[in-house]
Amino acid sequence: MPIYCFWDTLTNRHWEESFKVKEMEKYLKDNIYIKIEILFPPATLDPIRLGIKKPDNVFRERLRKIKKENKGSTINDR
Repeated sequence: MPIYCFWDTLTNRHWEESFKVKEMEKYLKDNIYIKIEILFPPATLDPIRLGIKKPDNVFRERLRKIKKENKGSTINDR
Protein backbone atom coordinates (compact mmCIF):
# COMPACT_ATOMS: atom_id res chain seq x y z
CA MET A 1 0.00 0.00 0.00
CA PRO A 2 1.26 3.49 -0.79
CA ILE A 3 2.15 5.91 1.97
CA TYR A 4 0.51 9.32 1.65
CA CYS A 5 1.49 12.60 3.32
CA PHE A 6 -1.50 14.52 4.66
CA TRP A 7 -1.99 18.07 5.85
CA ASP A 8 -4.86 19.17 8.07
CA THR A 9 -5.75 22.72 7.01
CA LEU A 10 -7.61 23.39 10.28
CA THR A 11 -4.85 22.44 12.71
CA ASN A 12 -1.86 22.75 10.35
CA ARG A 13 -0.80 19.21 11.33
CA HIS A 14 1.25 17.04 8.93
CA TRP A 15 1.44 13.24 9.03
CA GLU A 16 1.90 10.12 6.93
CA GLU A 17 -0.49 7.24 6.57
CA SER A 18 -0.77 4.10 4.49
CA PHE A 19 -3.99 3.56 2.50
CA LYS A 20 -5.20 1.67 -0.50
CA VAL A 21 -6.03 4.12 -3.28
CA LYS A 22 -9.81 3.64 -2.96
CA GLU A 23 -9.64 4.08 0.84
CA MET A 24 -7.58 7.26 0.48
CA GLU A 25 -10.06 8.76 -2.00
CA LYS A 26 -12.96 8.02 0.38
CA TYR A 27 -10.99 9.44 3.33
CA LEU A 28 -10.40 12.70 1.46
CA LYS A 29 -14.07 12.93 0.43
CA ASP A 30 -15.20 12.44 4.02
CA ASN A 31 -12.65 14.94 5.41
CA ILE A 32 -12.69 17.98 3.11
CA TYR A 33 -10.28 19.95 5.31
CA ILE A 34 -7.50 17.39 4.81
CA LYS A 35 -5.25 17.72 1.76
CA ILE A 36 -2.55 15.50 0.27
CA GLU A 37 0.98 16.87 0.25
CA ILE A 38 3.23 15.91 -2.61
CA LEU A 39 6.72 16.12 -1.20
CA PHE A 40 8.48 14.76 -4.29
CA PRO A 41 7.25 13.02 -7.43
CA PRO A 42 7.72 9.27 -7.69
CA ALA A 43 10.89 8.23 -9.48
CA THR A 44 9.39 5.79 -11.94
CA LEU A 45 10.67 7.24 -15.20
CA ASP A 46 14.18 6.77 -16.54
CA PRO A 47 15.58 10.04 -17.98
CA ILE A 48 17.98 8.12 -20.23
CA ARG A 49 15.22 6.03 -21.83
CA LEU A 50 13.06 9.14 -22.20
CA GLY A 51 15.88 10.86 -24.08
CA ILE A 52 16.23 13.66 -21.54
CA LYS A 53 19.72 12.62 -20.48
CA LYS A 54 22.46 10.76 -22.35
CA PRO A 55 24.48 7.94 -20.79
CA ASP A 56 27.90 9.06 -19.58
CA ASN A 57 30.93 8.85 -21.90
CA VAL A 58 32.48 5.85 -20.09
CA PHE A 59 29.38 3.76 -20.78
CA ARG A 60 29.10 4.95 -24.39
CA GLU A 61 32.81 4.20 -25.01
CA ARG A 62 32.30 0.69 -23.61
CA LEU A 63 29.40 0.13 -26.03
CA ARG A 64 31.59 1.30 -28.95
CA LYS A 65 34.31 -1.14 -27.90
CA ILE A 66 31.83 -4.04 -27.68
CA LYS A 67 30.45 -3.19 -31.13
CA LYS A 68 33.96 -2.98 -32.62
CA GLU A 69 35.02 -6.34 -31.15
CA ASN A 70 31.85 -8.15 -32.30
CA LYS A 71 31.64 -7.29 -36.00
CA GLY A 72 29.67 -10.40 -36.95
CA SER A 73 26.99 -9.86 -34.31
CA THR A 74 23.41 -9.76 -35.56
CA ILE A 75 21.96 -8.47 -32.29
CA ASN A 76 20.67 -5.26 -33.91
CA ASP A 77 19.34 -7.01 -37.06
CA ARG A 78 15.59 -7.09 -36.51
